[in-house]
Amino acid sequence: MGEPSGRPGEPLSSAAAFELQLKDGILVRRHVAQLPARAAGAPSTVHEDLLVIWPDGDGFRATSWDNEGHVIAYVVKATAEAVVFDTEPGAPRRFRLEYRFRPDGGQAITFSFARPGGELTPYTSGGAHRRAR
Repeated sequence: MGEPSGRPGEPLSSAAAFELQLKDGILVRRHVAQLPARAAGAPSTVHEDLLVIWPDGDGFRATSWDNEGHVIAYVVKATAEAVVFDTEPGAPRRFRLEYRFRPDGGQAITFSFARPGGELTPYTSGGAHRRAR
């Protein structure tokens, strides 16, 4: 379950579901966010994305698809503090999706990108917590 910040440009609401699939061989995340209108009088929009994570050698890889036509391939690094999805070095566009674990059991989530030749800059951030079943 997402934790909207209420700041301009941040989602109004957000939810993600994680599910092991294919005999627990891959992890699939489905995410939906209600985004505020970009201009006065314009409608709000819905962003949907699908992230598939799979083991690859000693690590993990992932691919993300969204309803805006973006496809992003990631290399995944996991530690006790965070799970970080980075595009491979040399990719034409750089992206990073970062889940940092909080002491309360939730996660701080940041999605960043870099323009060609530029540094990674946070684009959107928020938090999440596990919803009781």
